[in-house]
Amino acid sequence: MGRLYRSLILVDYLDDHVVKFPNETAWQLRKKLAAKPWAGTRPNELKDGEEWEPFEEHAVYECVQVQGPRLGTVAIVKVRIEVPADLPPSDDPQERAKHASGMRLGFYTANEIEMLKRLTAAGCSATPTLLAVKVGMQTKSDLGRRGWVTPPWMPGGYIVYILMVKIPAQPLDYTFFWRMTQNERNEVRIAFRKAFLSVNGPLLSSHIDQLAGN
Repeated sequence: MGRLYRSLILVDYLDDHVVKFPNETAWQLRKKLAAKPWAGTRPNELKDGEEWEPFEEHAVYECVQVQGPRLGTVAIVKVRIEVPADLPPSDDPQERAKHASGMRLGFYTANEIEMLKRLTAAGCSATPTLLAVKVGMQTKSDLGRRGWVTPPWMPGGYIVYILMVKIPAQPLDYTFFWRMTQNERNEVRIAFRKAFLSVNGPLLSSHIDQLAGN
C-alpha cells in the first residue's frame, strides 16, 4: 500500500458542484459530510500476484435535486476521484496524466457500485437504495476554482458519483461496532445476515442443491 495519511487535493473543489446523471436528473452538492484519502499502490510497490490500485479521494455529500421530477429532494452522493500518487502533484497536467488509470476503476470503487446495484435490486432494507451512478473522465468543468487557483485535476483519471436515498445511518467501523452492547451487535449481525441472503440466497441455494446432488 502507498501512504495512507495524505492531504486532500481535489474534493474541496466539488462544493456546490451540479452533477447531471444518466437518469436525466441533476443534483447540487451542498453539505460535505465526510472526506478522506484512499491509498493505492505504485507500480514499483506491487508484490507478486498483487494488482495495481489507483489512489483516490472519497467524499460524501448531502445533495439537492435541481433538475428532474422531484425538485428539492434531498439525497446522498458518494464521490470517488482518482488522484496522483505523489504529493504535491505536478503543476503540469500532462505529467499528471501519465499516471492516470485510463478509466479503469479501482477494485473497491467498482465493487461498491456492483454491491449497491445488487442490494437495491434485491430490495435490501439495510442499505441505501441506489438511485443512479455516473462514471466519467475528469475535466476542468468537474472541479471548480478557488479564486485564481485551478485544481490539480488528473487528465485521463476517473471521477465517480454514486447517488443514493438518504436514510438515518451511522457508519459502522470496527471501533463503533465494538463499543455497542451485546444486543446491539447481535442486531447488526442479524441485519447483515438478512442483507447477505437477500443478495446471495439464490446462489447459495443452487450450490447447496449441487452438493446434495439435486
